[in-house]
Amino acid sequence: MTRTRKAVPALFAVTIACLAMAAAPGFAGAESGSGLRSFHGKVRNVNRQADRFSIRNANGTRIRFRVNAATVFRHVAGLAGLSRGMRVEVKIRRGDDSRLARRVEAEGADDGTDDHGGGGHGANDPPGDDHGGGHGADD
Repeated sequence: MTRTRKAVPALFAVTIACLAMAAAPGFAGAESGSGLRSFHGKVRNVNRQADRFSIRNANGTRIRFRVNAATVFRHVAGLAGLSRGMRVEVKIRRGDDSRLARRVEAEGADDGTDDHGGGGHGANDPPGDDHGGGHGADD
């Protein structure tokens, strides 16, 4: 009986912590149908030696990411092409607590392949999509 009494408060605390993290403004990125989470913001810091960079989202939350040889960069010349203040979209795998960037895309490019464009939202955007600028079919 003692073991049950100790387990219930611990389970409750874990549940509350998970709910708090999920509800934290700006922490969670937008979910996409491809199994990736999408984060939007302005580049704040780039550490080329450590293969890391950070962004600040619209809510002011700083989010750090790692890159590796498999990270795909679109409309930007790799990690070296990122600069402070540049608007980017970063995609990571859902559940990846290490935040390894799978794709980094400079926002605002308009060559027909950019999934943000200047026009309205795509038909496949989830309700409450707050990315702005419109999205295409790969989100």
